[in-house]
Amino acid sequence: MKQLKNNLKMRSFMQVALMIVLSGLAQVVSLAKSSVMATRFGTTVGIDAYNVIFNITLFLFSFAANGITTVLIPAFTRKTNKVIINTFLMTVYTGTIIISLLFIGLRYPVLRYFSNGNLTFISIANDIFLILLISQFFNTYVGVTTAYFQCIDRFNIPKVSTLITSLTLVLLLFINKHATVQYLAIITGLTTIANAAIQRGISFKYGMDITFKVDFSNSEYRHMLQIYAPTIFSAGLYQVNLLMDSLLSSKTGAGNVTILTYANSIIGMINSLIITNLLIYLYPKISVAVNESLNKAKQKLFTSTMLLSFFVCIMIVGFFSLGKVFLQILMLHGKFDNQSLILLYMCSCLYVIGLPFNVIRDIIYRFFYAIGDTQSTFINSVIASIINLVTSIILASFLGIYGVILGTLISSVVSMLMIIRKYYIKIGFSNSKKRYMQEFTWLFIPMLICSILSFCINSYISLGILSTIVLTVFTLHIYISVVLFSKGEIFKYVKSLVSRR
Repeated sequence: MKQLKNNLKMRSFMQVALMIVLSGLAQVVSLAKSSVMATRFGTTVGIDAYNVIFNITLFLFSFAANGITTVLIPAFTRKTNKVIINTFLMTVYTGTIIISLLFIGLRYPVLRYFSNGNLTFISIANDIFLILLISQFFNTYVGVTTAYFQCIDRFNIPKVSTLITSLTLVLLLFINKHATVQYLAIITGLTTIANAAIQRGISFKYGMDITFKVDFSNSEYRHMLQIYAPTIFSAGLYQVNLLMDSLLSSKTGAGNVTILTYANSIIGMINSLIITNLLIYLYPKISVAVNESLNKAKQKLFTSTMLLSFFVCIMIVGFFSLGKVFLQILMLHGKFDNQSLILLYMCSCLYVIGLPFNVIRDIIYRFFYAIGDTQSTFINSVIASIINLVTSIILASFLGIYGVILGTLISSVVSMLMIIRKYYIKIGFSNSKKRYMQEFTWLFIPMLICSILSFCINSYISLGILSTIVLTVFTLHIYISVVLFSKGEIFKYVKSLVSRR
């Protein structure tokens, strides 16, 4: 029995390690895509149109994508009847298709609103709209198969499939030195469809059958819809904010939509490399732990939050030290100029500051999902989205694109504080509030000091690549040493790992 447990632990560790490696490779491919896109298109009106349409189509299908994963993971974990799952999926996709058809009919007024009257923008956006719409439709199905693979402990299958198709897209874009935005949209659609087809074929072999039977009267189906409904509005509000960010940035100057998109991509890379992978791994575990013991689940949530925050803080310190040189190597060539680079670095720094607040909020959200409470997260998202919208509009009027990002940052802080308060009232902390404050103080204050120091050095001193690497190693060493010196939760966790060896 002990040998079996050790084997299961080793298998779990290897899966997580491989998941991180695959995510690292995926982010390398994503960075390569951003680099090639910057070379081919710079910050022109055409690529602005592509990014706006991509965000619009993402908005339309985000209602299905986000909510489906949230509902299906507990359903697959409980081994819910396939007919019920199929009925739920059919309902969601039917609604999404109807909304998409309505939007197709109304696309011209929307495009004119985003274009600021630029006819080139409208023409290109109209050319690629339907292609990217179909692409996002197939991308939501990838969310269904991904949820299934997570629940059967096959986390890495969708990552391999996505990695292969993403690499194919980059190669197709790289070899075409005269690529147009329309060409970019076409290969985006084709590779997305290929990814969905590959994952469907593999999931079928692992027992994920699709049945055409439906049962709209089943109580469990209605329960799934009750859980799903708040996530629609929660995801919708988030995507509305993304659309508003695109709109506001398009009003602040040509190319700013693309700068904002690149900054989001950089932060997405940082987020996906560690945070998303660990959240994917932890959510099913939290869901199971909640069913076993609430106190055990609360302690697991605390430890997980501390570890995730520690990793995020390390990444923030590293980005402030190495980020500028990294972006120079990645982006500063072709049609992408130095002025755009500086703007991208500043925007990325503002975005990266919000990562700790987002990760704490997201992992608490998953705890609420695990106990079947999506109403609390919905209310939290509504308030945060309103704050984001109002502050972004106000700040963008005199700070430009920086105001758009600051609005997002402020709403992230407020959202985190509100969901922590809700968690404390409804669930209660596993430790004293003083303990929580001490732990997070030792994580965040040293991170802020090291980050500000690195930013000032990068802003006023011109460093070469080697000097920047030395600065990065130095600041990371200081930060990690201070955190371990505090002898808090992170120190205990590292000590336990060492003692096991």
